[in-house]
Amino acid sequence: MISVNTFRSLHKLLHPHVSVHSGIPPVLTGGLLVFMALFCATTYILPSPLESLSLSAATVKNFEPNRLTWYPLLHYNIFHLILCSYLLYPMLAAFEKFNGTVRTAIVLNALATVAGVMYILSQLAMFSDSSVIGSSVWVFSLYAYFAYKESLKTPTVYVSASLTFPTWGSPILPFIIVSVVFPGPSFFIHLFALVAGYLLAMDYLKFMTDPSSKVVQYIEGKLDGVIDLIPPKIRYIKEADAIEIRREVVSASLPLYDLPRPETEG
Repeated sequence: MISVNTFRSLHKLLHPHVSVHSGIPPVLTGGLLVFMALFCATTYILPSPLESLSLSAATVKNFEPNRLTWYPLLHYNIFHLILCSYLLYPMLAAFEKFNGTVRTAIVLNALATVAGVMYILSQLAMFSDSSVIGSSVWVFSLYAYFAYKESLKTPTVYVSASLTFPTWGSPILPFIIVSVVFPGPSFFIHLFALVAGYLLAMDYLKFMTDPSSKVVQYIEGKLDGVIDLIPPKIRYIKEADAIEIRREVVSASLPLYDLPRPETEG
C-alpha cells in the first residue's frame, strides 16, 4: 500500500508552488476538516449515511440530488479520511487565502457537482450502480486547477536533464498511482474530478463560480453578525481581504479569476 509519505513527496514534486499553510487554517478549510472527521466518527456508530448519501446512479433514479452535496464529506474509514485531509489541506488553505471564504465554498460545491454529474452519467451509460464517496474529488480537482495555473508560468517540469513533462499534466501521475493501488469505481470519479479542475482553471465554470465581488460582499455584510462570532485566531477571509492579498502577492498568487478593475470616476 502506498504510504502517506509517498503522497507527500509527490505533492512537493508536482506542486512546489502550493506551500503547506502554517498556523491555524482559514475558517472554511479548518471547519471542513473538522466536520469531515466528526462525520467519519458518526458513520462508525450509524453507518447508514454511507449508503444513503454516497454518489451513484441512484441519485438520478431516486431523484436524490442531495447526494451531490454530501458524497465528498463521507469517507470509508479513518485511513481514507486522514489521507484525503492530509492532501487536501495545503491546497484548500492556499485557495481560500487567495479567493476568500465565500467564493471557495461556492467553488467546492461546483467542483463536486460537475464531477458528480459526469460520474452519474458514466454509471448510467455502463448500467452500473457502483457508489463513491470521499473528499479525494476535491484533492484531484485542486491538483488539476493548480497545475494548469502553474503551467501558465512554468510550462514544463524538469524531472532530470533528459526527462520533462508538461506542468498541466502533473496530476496524472498521482491519478495513475491511486488507480493502481485502489482500483475500482473511484477511477471514474477521480478522472472526472481532474476534468472539473481543468475546466475551473480554464474559466469554463465561471457561470457557476464567479458571482461579482459586490454580490459576495453583500452576502458577507448580511452575515457580519455570524462572522463576528468566529474566534479571532480563526481567520475568515473576506472578499475585500482576498482581493488585497492578491494585489500584495500577485507574483505568487494563483487567484481563481483576475483582480477586479478599479472603478474610475467620471
